[in-house]
Amino acid sequence: MRLTKLKITNFRCYKDETVIDLDDLVVFVGKNDSGKSSIFDALNIFFEGKAAPDKDDACVYTDDATVRIACVFDDVPLELVIDAQQPTDLASEHLLNGDGHLEIVKVYNCKLAKPKCSGVYAHAAHPTADGYADLLSLTNAKLKQRAKSLGVDLTDVNQSVNTELRRAIWEHADDLQYQEIEVELKAEAAKAIWDQLKKHLPVYAVFKSDRPSTDQDAKAQDQMKAAVKEAIKAQAGRPGEKEGGTVKEGAMNPREQSMNPNEPSKENTAGILRLFVYGTLKRGCWNHERFCRGVLSVEDAVVRDHLYEMPSGIPVLQVPEADILAHGTADPLADAAAQARSAEDLASILEPVPESATAGDWAPVYLSAVPSTAQAGGEFLTFDDPETRLPAINRLQGVHPVGPSLYRRVLVPVCIRQEVVVGAWAYAGESEQRFRRLLLAGRRPS
Repeated sequence: MRLTKLKITNFRCYKDETVIDLDDLVVFVGKNDSGKSSIFDALNIFFEGKAAPDKDDACVYTDDATVRIACVFDDVPLELVIDAQQPTDLASEHLLNGDGHLEIVKVYNCKLAKPKCSGVYAHAAHPTADGYADLLSLTNAKLKQRAKSLGVDLTDVNQSVNTELRRAIWEHADDLQYQEIEVELKAEAAKAIWDQLKKHLPVYAVFKSDRPSTDQDAKAQDQMKAAVKEAIKAQAGRPGEKEGGTVKEGAMNPREQSMNPNEPSKENTAGILRLFVYGTLKRGCWNHERFCRGVLSVEDAVVRDHLYEMPSGIPVLQVPEADILAHGTADPLADAAAQARSAEDLASILEPVPESATAGDWAPVYLSAVPSTAQAGGEFLTFDDPETRLPAINRLQGVHPVGPSLYRRVLVPVCIRQEVVVGAWAYAGESEQRFRRLLLAGRRPS
């Protein structure tokens, strides 16, 4: 994970919440005793598991003895395994803030003779509706009781897996009433998630320049050992690695190359995955960096559709049933192979559509030069790792091939470059779902 912000409240000279943006290189310039060292000390307290402020570290300009130190991260893990080896992710558990980042808050009680951390929280856009706000703190038995009291149908849900129970309960709600709140990470799934996240925290080290340092210095050696350990971990499993730790020179992994939106799409093979995205997975949106890193190519695209809004505000794509070439399964490689075969099926649906088609009809995807409220503008993404990519994005979208889902993943014709039609997987709503309203052209979520 990458640290992007530090927030300090009631710590030494920082009485009110102070937000400090961080980047690859940050320089602090200020007079003596202006609070520069306090920033580094706050970071050290946050990242050092057993560290805590001193008793007199609470700001002297207030009677409050509570110190708050928060760190904001991007590049969060795509998945976490917390429950019976069932993977989940932070977006599905509603633990990301309004910007789509992970914000962890640590609170310290400086009234004590030996101050200590009194709570760890995720500042997140989280459900607050009655019966849906506390699911991360419930045991399996209590989750089943809650589902029963809310009238949630668990027929097709694996009731031994808490992740599946929470997802089914949240999807049952008409309006989860999202608000930015602090979710305490101390019990059940919330604690398990924090335990997993601690393994992904950045390594933090402080080197002071106002004293001599040598390779024999214990502090320098500690940090060098930590850096070497992290380097070994990062090297493990890289392409070209051979037994014995030596790495053979070879071509860079395509997923490590920079993304080029103008790069032509790869030839459609069984190892290639193509997705049509229309919401937060598009370039510039917060889920793109998290779930689409390593994309081989990105192109503007349209599909034939209606785009609706759920009562909870979630956008849902609806495509003509006649356009669906295949339905997604639990086997990513089989789905990639089905997509590769779709070129043969596209010829049967590419019949001319009368130009008199109105906005109320399904607009022709291959006449993309003609604006229509029934054409969804999105992006066409190409990947070469369907086995890892599809499960992660399925979880983000709440797609369960063998259970109830808000979305279904379907293979549909997608138009790129205004004239080329190819098959790609898209996340669409069930045709019989009831939606609140149709989103008109120009009002689709970006």
